[in-house]
Amino acid sequence: MIPIYICEDDSVQSEGLAYLLNKKLITDDLGMDIVLNTNQPEKLLETVRDNLGTAIYFLDIEIEGSQMNGLVLAQKIREYDPDGYIIFVTTHSEMSFLTFHYKVGALDFIIKDKIQLMEPKINECIDTITQRLRAKGNVKSEYFAVNDGDDLSYIAYEEIYFFEVTDNHRILLEGKCLRTDFYGTLKDIEKRVDKRFFRSNKSFLINLHHITKIDQKNRIVHFPNGETALVSRLNLKQLLKLKELSS
Repeated sequence: MIPIYICEDDSVQSEGLAYLLNKKLITDDLGMDIVLNTNQPEKLLETVRDNLGTAIYFLDIEIEGSQMNGLVLAQKIREYDPDGYIIFVTTHSEMSFLTFHYKVGALDFIIKDKIQLMEPKINECIDTITQRLRAKGNVKSEYFAVNDGDDLSYIAYEEIYFFEVTDNHRILLEGKCLRTDFYGTLKDIEKRVDKRFFRSNKSFLINLHHITKIDQKNRIVHFPNGETALVSRLNLKQLLKLKELSS
């Protein structure tokens, strides 16, 4: 999971930025999450010190109520996260040249404007970061994002046994020591997950890596936690072939 930090002194702007980021992360099913949205540079630095590793930072340049502006904050972040991705967000376009003076290696400089005008720039930044992370070998598509109302969580594919359609258009996610449900369709989920998942029948999308037994006579698939899934007659032959290849 790649953490995202926001430091912005305007609450309306910070909420808008967080909304756009979450919209992008959920749409693209990315293994990233906003772990801190604050107007206090010192609090952000403290969190970064306690959670070392590559992260993404959206920083306001002028931060009211603090002696530390976004440029100085970026310099201090570099002491703990030399490879992190820093994006400055500000209303002052004339300050963009200062990012070079401070030598913080910023990825981009976004001008605060109407929310719909900022969205393509934010999306572009996330797309660029995702491409670079994948080029480095970081696996960012190994998590399934579950969004149910106000709750957003990421579950590793290898923790998931299967998805099952239940009543009221909800999907049951059954996995290793976990069970949760959310609104959705198997058709949509199929587009988001990788090739380890197989549509065994109209109600099940199963993880080939976790099958412990296939009962061919009754067309039932067994999983480590004792749960089972059904296989249609038409899909049984293909399942047996895929399971053999994945073993």
